[in-house]
Amino acid sequence: MDKSLFNIKSAKIKEFLRYTVVGCINTLIYYISYLVFMNIFNFSYKISFAAGYVISIIFSYFLNTYFTYKEKPSLKKFLIFPLTYIPNFIIQYIGMILLVDHFNMNRKLAPIITAIVSTPITFFVMRYVIKKKK
Repeated sequence: MDKSLFNIKSAKIKEFLRYTVVGCINTLIYYISYLVFMNIFNFSYKISFAAGYVISIIFSYFLNTYFTYKEKPSLKKFLIFPLTYIPNFIIQYIGMILLVDHFNMNRKLAPIITAIVSTPITFFVMRYVIKKKK
């Protein structure tokens, strides 16, 4: 096997692993925010989901830009970045409603399940936006 091909594959695997680490941190930030909004401020699980999601997007932009993709942040990318989360938000929001309202899953467990399902999809969308050349 060509060594340069191996290096490219290795770099992509490392990038995906960094993305996974950031995703775990980001999920923790989201989940804690979700619980705070739901349990302390007594917001509905739907509003808590959206509020926690916004907070996690801000953290995610900086963690992914600096750590995952090793790029410099820019205002343009920061403003476009939330758009990368639209597929993730839709999948998770619909998943939350289905799991909580239709399958009677616990409101504290449902966001964990939906996050696991949506993570791989978001990786590829986010990578395209952050690494896109000017």
